[in-house]
Amino acid sequence: MQRYEKFCKSKKKLYLCIVNSKTIAMVLVNSAEFATDQEKYFNMAMNNDVHIKSGQNMFRIVYEPVVAEQPILEPDEDFYRAITMDEFKQKVLVMVDKLDKKYGRK
Repeated sequence: MQRYEKFCKSKKKLYLCIVNSKTIAMVLVNSAEFATDQEKYFNMAMNNDVHIKSGQNMFRIVYEPVVAEQPILEPDEDFYRAITMDEFKQKVLVMVDKLDKKYGRK
């Protein structure tokens, strides 16, 4: 965290950092700048590491593409064994009646 503190005091926004022997570009903004132009920084996060400094905390925007369509699963044997809500309700009522008779509650 102290390493980032030096960056935060700088007026520059783009930094080159060495991580695991690789040089990566890192954009550092404060929370006010991020709040005023979020779309810009979200788009920037597609190609660069974007870090947001807020008080003593540092946050990183992580870009993960969202899959547009979820695969549709075919019904399996469990689907065909399923019962309707009305069937479930009837079975539960029968069981409750049996328990009531067994323990003398009716």
